[in-house]
Amino acid sequence: MTCSGLDILNPFTWILFAGIASGAAVSVFLRPGKSGYNWVFVCFSLSGAVIFSLLGLFLPGAVKILDKRLLYWFAGAVLIGTLGFRFRKSIGLPLLFLTSLVILFFFIGTYPLTCFSNNEPVFTFEVLRSGESYVIVEKQNDDSKALYLEIPGTSISAELGMMYTEDYYFFIKNRYAYTAPKFYPASERTGKPETPQDRFSRSFVQWIAKNQDILPGIRFETLTSGQKNIRLYRTYSIVIAGMNGAFQVRIVPVLP
Repeated sequence: MTCSGLDILNPFTWILFAGIASGAAVSVFLRPGKSGYNWVFVCFSLSGAVIFSLLGLFLPGAVKILDKRLLYWFAGAVLIGTLGFRFRKSIGLPLLFLTSLVILFFFIGTYPLTCFSNNEPVFTFEVLRSGESYVIVEKQNDDSKALYLEIPGTSISAELGMMYTEDYYFFIKNRYAYTAPKFYPASERTGKPETPQDRFSRSFVQWIAKNQDILPGIRFETLTSGQKNIRLYRTYSIVIAGMNGAFQVRIVPVLP
């Protein structure tokens, strides 16, 4: 399941909209029209702010709304909304364009990443034989073979990337996401051909991993399992397990 998309269970999502709507109402008083203040627009904006605030309270749960960072988030959103609606051409439209561009890049770049649930299998494969070599065949729900790896021995390890994002990345549905696993040693890889989006996403994730120190609220790390002896015609799963941000990758057999 992809992690890209608006997170409606994240209070930062609704507080952002509430702050922008509040800022839109404030902007009216900074520049009254010829006939005075546009009270219809003020009432409409404040009504939207109230609705978004209630959604931010009830959808994520009352506990999440106690996060102190939401106060700064709301204040920043009000400022953005005020300046954006007060100076629509010089600030509002360029800011909307840049924000949309950043979200679009993240959406496309992180689309192949998969949301993570603790202790659930992230990849399942079967060990078969091809001539004198063992091969790993990915098992999918539709029984298709999306990944085929030839390995020179009977011992392998798995490696995958784990990305963590803070809650204010409201356009990412889950705080934890992982990349497709790699196996070592492996001498051949076949399956779906790589698309331009796959290449862009791979480059984008690599860029995040290299520049995570300058990106606020993002952490990327590479997780590697220990060597696992595998047996012919057995099925195995890769499992990510951990607590409080400390995760480990394990290759475990699937019981028949």
